[in-house]
Amino acid sequence: MACRCEATNEYRYNQGYMYFTAGVPEILKSLALTIKKLGYNAEYQKGVIVVSVKCGSDLLIALCGEHFNEKEKKEIKFTFLPEGSVFDFGIFANLDTLSNACGILGGRDLVDMMNNKSFKVYFQPIIDMNNESIYGYECLLRGIGKKGEIIPPGKLFGMAKGSDLLLRLDRVARECSLEAIAEKNIDKYCFINFLPSSIYTPEVCLRTTYNLAVKLNLNLEKIVFEVSETEKVEDTGHLKSILTFYQKSGFRTALDDIGSGYASLSLLAKLSPDFVKVDREIIKDIHTSKLKQSILQALSDISSKNNILLLAEGVEKKEELEYVKSFNIRFVQGFYYAKPSPEPAIHLN
Repeated sequence: MACRCEATNEYRYNQGYMYFTAGVPEILKSLALTIKKLGYNAEYQKGVIVVSVKCGSDLLIALCGEHFNEKEKKEIKFTFLPEGSVFDFGIFANLDTLSNACGILGGRDLVDMMNNKSFKVYFQPIIDMNNESIYGYECLLRGIGKKGEIIPPGKLFGMAKGSDLLLRLDRVARECSLEAIAEKNIDKYCFINFLPSSIYTPEVCLRTTYNLAVKLNLNLEKIVFEVSETEKVEDTGHLKSILTFYQKSGFRTALDDIGSGYASLSLLAKLSPDFVKVDREIIKDIHTSKLKQSILQALSDISSKNNILLLAEGVEKKEELEYVKSFNIRFVQGFYYAKPSPEPAIHLN
């Protein structure tokens, strides 16, 4: 089998020796045990683990699995000495972290997925409480690994962030969602997530998204672009320009996770989205929390005065649903009705 290091320039490690160290003795001990479990001979020498490898990148790829958390990966440092090289303590002057290696190597797999469009779009129904019917869906991206396994969005975007691929993944996610909507012939409102930080100039960055929607002959008015991580938005003016571009192009817009902090609440006074999605942490057990109830009341008042449609996200319990209904909130989304599925639900159970 060919050495997998050929797939990445950053870590083109063939036969030689890997040297590992860590500032925390417990982590170093755990690392040595993990390396041995992976089938390698690891020698421990004065705070350094030395491993003879036929392909150093294969070992790095294996260590980037589920063995260590991100904090531990930042503690683990390594370097590589090719076979036949003369050992010199100077090699320890340029140690790399396992965290950085995992980001780069994970990015290689992500690039493969994006090149091959190895993704699947899941659909979670959004319920119209006026007639308790399906109003639309939120489109949720899932990756498909080399063995056919489903990779959740959190891991996908974590890989992208670690390897500077957020901009590309965000664009691919929008395109995959539009293509899935066309493929499933959906004629209901569809919410598609996007990261404002991935869009520099709306007229340029979003042109391909608009052109694809037109090419697929989609009803633009029923495509709702939803701001992810609203609470983390730092440049309100930039976000406003993005929402304005979408709305002028014929799409609708939504703010997600509203209510989780003052910053997101204040955005409603500056932006004009068509929809506002109440943060799921506000909805969770809202029937038992006076504070959450007061936040929902404020959101309801602001939205109604500005012709913004309110959507309660993350409804999982009957008591939560009943409380939300008492506010006359029209739209609801959550596990109480349905989990995300590769096939859009047609009827409610």
